[in-house]
Amino acid sequence: MCSDTDGSGPIRVYVVDDHPLLRKGIAQCINSERDLQVCGDAANAADALVGVRQMRPDVVLVDISLPDRNGIELIKELRAQGTSARLLVFSMHDESLYVLRALRAGANGYVLKSESEQRLLEAIRGVHAGKVVVSPSMDDVMVQQAIGEAKGRIDR
Repeated sequence: MCSDTDGSGPIRVYVVDDHPLLRKGIAQCINSERDLQVCGDAANAADALVGVRQMRPDVVLVDISLPDRNGIELIKELRAQGTSARLLVFSMHDESLYVLRALRAGANGYVLKSESEQRLLEAIRGVHAGKVVVSPSMDDVMVQQAIGEAKGRIDR
C-alpha cells in the first residue's frame, strides 16, 4: 500500500493507460524523482476504480482512450466514488472538446502525451498543489474558444 498517513512522503501517483510499455516508462520517469512515487497502475477503467479505492493516491494520471470505457467516464466515476485524488488527463487527443469535457467531468488538468517528460512532472506537481494545469498549446485554443463563445453571447 502506498498511503502515507502523515502526508510528508512523496506524491503518490496512480497511472491508468492501456499500453503496458507506456505505463512502465511513465513509472520510471515518475519514480526517478525524489518527491514522486507510482503506487499502482491499471490498464482499464474497471481495474482503476478498484486500484484507486485501495491505494488512495494523491494524483491519478488518466488516459482518455481505454478499452472498457473512456477516461472521461472514468473521471466521472472516480468523482462519484468520492475520491479526493487530483485527476490529471494524459492524452494524445489535442482537441479542445476533450479538454473541456475532462475538466467539466472533474479532472484537475490535461496534458498532451506529446509534451516533454519535464512538463508531465510539472503537471503532476501542479495539480497536486491545487492548480488547474493544461498543456500550453491547449491554453490558446481554449481562450480562443471562450472568446468566440462570449462574442456570440454579446452579438445576440
